[in-house]
Amino acid sequence: MEITTQQTGPGNGLNIGSRLLVMTAGGALGGLVGFILSEVYQDDDRAYFTEAEIRTSSGIWFMLIVLGIGAGLVAAQSYLNKSTPATESVIITAPALIVGGFLSGFIAQSLYSSMVNGSPWLARTLGWGLAGALAGAAASAGFKSVKRLQNGVLGGLAGGLVGGALFDAIADALQSAVGSRFVGIMLIGTLMGLLIGLIESARVAMWLDVLNGEFRGRQFVIHDGRARVGSVRTLEVPLLGDRGVAEVHCTITAPPTPSFTCTPGQQVTVNGSPSTGSPLRHGDVMRIGNTEVRVNLKASSATSPVPGWAPSQPTPQQPAPGQRDVARPPAGGAAPTAPASSGPRPRPRLPTKE
Repeated sequence: MEITTQQTGPGNGLNIGSRLLVMTAGGALGGLVGFILSEVYQDDDRAYFTEAEIRTSSGIWFMLIVLGIGAGLVAAQSYLNKSTPATESVIITAPALIVGGFLSGFIAQSLYSSMVNGSPWLARTLGWGLAGALAGAAASAGFKSVKRLQNGVLGGLAGGLVGGALFDAIADALQSAVGSRFVGIMLIGTLMGLLIGLIESARVAMWLDVLNGEFRGRQFVIHDGRARVGSVRTLEVPLLGDRGVAEVHCTITAPPTPSFTCTPGQQVTVNGSPSTGSPLRHGDVMRIGNTEVRVNLKASSATSPVPGWAPSQPTPQQPAPGQRDVARPPAGGAAPTAPASSGPRPRPRLPTKE
C-alpha cells in the first residue's frame, strides 16, 4: 500500500487514516482467527466442573482468542513498519500472548464469579477489559518499547471494555450463543486494533517521510528509544533496494533529544552536509545511501527547520451457557447465576451442544 506524504509543519503530515485502517483490519482478522481457534477447543463431557476447573478452562479459551487477536495486531504493526518481526521479537511475543491470554481468562473468570450475583453485565465488561489490556500488552511486548507497551495496554483495555459491554446486547439480538460469540470476539478484536492505532497515532512524536527510492512516499514512525536504519528487513527502519545503505547504517534516537549516530565506517548527509552523527530538527533531510528521508517532529519536540533546504532529487508525491465463562453467554443472552458453593456443581450446558 502506498502512503502519501506532503511537506507540512510540525505535528502534521502523519497519514493517520492509513495507519488506523491497517490496525483495524489486523484486529478484525485476529478476532476471526481467535474465534476459530476458540471454537475448535472443547472441554470433556463430564456432568460436573469445580470452580477451579472452570477458571482453568476459561483461561485456555481466552488464551486461544488472545493468540489470534495478538497475532493479527503484530502482523498489522509489522506491515506499518515495513519490516519482518525479528526472531527475538517472536520469542518474546509468543510466550507473552500464551501466558497473558491464559492469565486474562483465569483472572477474568474469577472476577466474573465474584460479581455475577450483583451485575453480570458489569462483571463481563470488566473481565473483557482486563483480557484486552493483557492481550494488548502481550502483542506489544516484542517491540521492547515502553511507549508501545503503554499503547497496547490502553488500546486493549478500551477495546475490551467496549466489546464486553456490548456482548450481552449482541446475544439478546442474535438469540444464538455461537453467533454472539462470533460477533462479540470480532468486535473486540476490531476495536482493539482501532483504539491501539488511535492511541499510537496520538502519541507519535517523530516520523520519517521517504522522498525517493523504492519506499518513496512511505512513512516510518520512530517510537521511544532508538530505531536502527539499514538494509535488513527486520530493522525498525528498513531501506530496501538501496545498495548504498549498509546492513545497519545508523541509529536514530527519538525525542526528547532527537539525533542520529552512524555505525562506524558509515556516513549520512544532512541538509547537504556529510555527518556521522548530530541532533535532528524538524524538516531536516537525511540522505542515507541514495535514499532521502525528511525528519518530522511534533510541535512539542520540533525546532525550526533549516531554511531554504530542499531534497537534492525532489520527487512529486502521488496520492496514491451458565457460568461458563466471561464471554460465552447462554443462548438467548440469559444472565448466568453464581454457584451456591465452591464444591462440584452441574456442568453448564455447552452452547455448541444444544
